[in-house]
Amino acid sequence: MWIGIVAVDLLVFGLTLYKTIQLQRTCKGSDLWLVIMRDGALYFGIITFVNCTNILVFAIAKDFMKSLLAIFANVIASVMMTRLMLNLRAISQETQFSLPTLSETMAMSFAMRPTSTTIQD
Repeated sequence: MWIGIVAVDLLVFGLTLYKTIQLQRTCKGSDLWLVIMRDGALYFGIITFVNCTNILVFAIAKDFMKSLLAIFANVIASVMMTRLMLNLRAISQETQFSLPTLSETMAMSFAMRPTSTTIQD
């Protein structure tokens, strides 16, 4: 059961690494790939260490100590993910995105769905 957690962490890190390398090639002027790589590696390293420690404590400790690190593992995962999201948000705020203006949004129109005029008995 616990091996699955570490295996999923490894899989997600590998996929993140693969996608980050692809992103690096397309976003030459952006630091987005650097933040994903740095914070993704930090997240993976800390979470893997905490999960392995949690597995070790669960396997070795006495009954009342088995869940000692379970809550800490959840808290640290939340903190690390928040760090990643805040750093990604900071990068996105530094980058100037062109959002549509109000006049451009008002000019949009939606296609009307044809209505049927025949009534079936």
